[in-house]
Amino acid sequence: MAGKSHFDLSNATSLSWDNIHRFKISISPILLDHHIELLNLFISASFIFSTVYFLHRLASYNDNIPIVNRRFALEPRIFARIRWAFGSIKILDDAYEKYQGREYRLARGDTDVIVLPSRFIMELNKLPQDMISSRKSHSMSLTGYLNGMDVVQKTNHHVKMLLTRVTPALPGFLKPVSRRIESTMTDLFPQDTISWNTVEPVDKVVHCISQAVALFTFGPPVCDNPKLILFSIMFIMRLVPRFLQPILVWLLPHKWRLERSWKSLEDFIVPEVQSRKTERSHEVKPDLISWMLAEAKDEETDAYMLTRLVGSVIAGGTYSSAAFIVGVIADLVAHPQFLEEIREEIRKKNSEIRGNWDQTAFNSLDKLDSAMKETSRLAPGSLLVYSRVVENDCTLSDGLELKKGQMITTSGHSTSMDPNVFPDPKQYNALRAYNQDLERHRAQPFRSVEGEDHRWGAGRWACPGRFIASLVSKVILVKLLDEYDFRFIGDQRPPTSVMYEFVFMDPATKIMMRRREHNSGIKY
Repeated sequence: MAGKSHFDLSNATSLSWDNIHRFKISISPILLDHHIELLNLFISASFIFSTVYFLHRLASYNDNIPIVNRRFALEPRIFARIRWAFGSIKILDDAYEKYQGREYRLARGDTDVIVLPSRFIMELNKLPQDMISSRKSHSMSLTGYLNGMDVVQKTNHHVKMLLTRVTPALPGFLKPVSRRIESTMTDLFPQDTISWNTVEPVDKVVHCISQAVALFTFGPPVCDNPKLILFSIMFIMRLVPRFLQPILVWLLPHKWRLERSWKSLEDFIVPEVQSRKTERSHEVKPDLISWMLAEAKDEETDAYMLTRLVGSVIAGGTYSSAAFIVGVIADLVAHPQFLEEIREEIRKKNSEIRGNWDQTAFNSLDKLDSAMKETSRLAPGSLLVYSRVVENDCTLSDGLELKKGQMITTSGHSTSMDPNVFPDPKQYNALRAYNQDLERHRAQPFRSVEGEDHRWGAGRWACPGRFIASLVSKVILVKLLDEYDFRFIGDQRPPTSVMYEFVFMDPATKIMMRRREHNSGIKY
């Protein structure tokens, strides 16, 4: 067969089956191996291509919404999470500049979130409650399944009580709350009028706010138990570092200490709840626990569930309010011209009301209220506001289709840094709202949900504790600003940190304080 074709048909006169059967076919072993290698390579390449294509389809979206913070569809989520953890402000700023006026998808690393322009908030507020859920998004963002805050997915009983019971009762709470705060401040803050003292103000303000929260929540005499305050503070501060990768949390002592704090709260609250259940009195005490028990349904009466709900209330605003109060002071100390003007407002108000600080008096401090707005604008609790989980498919007015299971939010940070909304937005101006439009400022005070930056959220899911937080903050700020001088260590304002979307001040932040010899002598 050498020199001939493998199929030698030169002498064939017919192509009958017998003739074909007698043909000798020979294939070189080397050529056969080569063909097998090519076939294997083709099969492998086809498998890899199909797998990559399938995974790409899974990791991609077919809704024409642009995605930010993801380099390519199959990029491991850990890289997006790291970028978001340490560069969230730049990511949001770049996306707002590029996609201003339209929605985009943000890869946070834990999940992908659709960031909507704030103009959609009014439309979303009109949707029924079974369409979008704030409780699910709240639990997801705070990794509730790790720290026990996932109880908010089961019920919002505590929220209803805060809005319908505690908030209307605030005028009656104000005097005892103010006096408890005043007494705590006297014990914790330096009284020396000569020497400067280095303090950790966040920790001390947490103690002050905890006194108020204990009174709202438990009422006397339970709120006077020092163990309750201690357990509450330990619980709050162990919730603060919530920014770790979930898989690491279970390996760290911090998680174990948090679980012990939950156990300590349970050991305190469960017997108290059971005791109140057995009381024969038909008169409901004016405190959150009693109101929650009186109007609870089904499992909401369970003492352990009530402990989790109370824990949510305690954690929800105590540390964030303390950090905010210290932030207001730090901003004013860094801009002393505003500090003196607000001090003068406090002095005049105290003289005008003859020392009778009621809710109307606190609410009429227009300049202080403006300064609170400005600090909140520049350092909000979260860069993202109005977060929700879509419960059922829906289509918005511009044709945007939202799918069940998607998470949506808006960028409050982007709005607060928009020069079209806030002129010269990076510049601190304590009297911005006061000077810009005083009538509107008074109609939309700090506690309002009508502001452009939606610091409290919006609609029926806005922060239920905003009235308490605003009032307690003013009670503390009035005393501190009037009675103390402040100085930064190293002449540097304590930094405000950002990790993921959360904005916070280190609980160990230090500042120097000295009691002012000449002050208004405000007594609550």
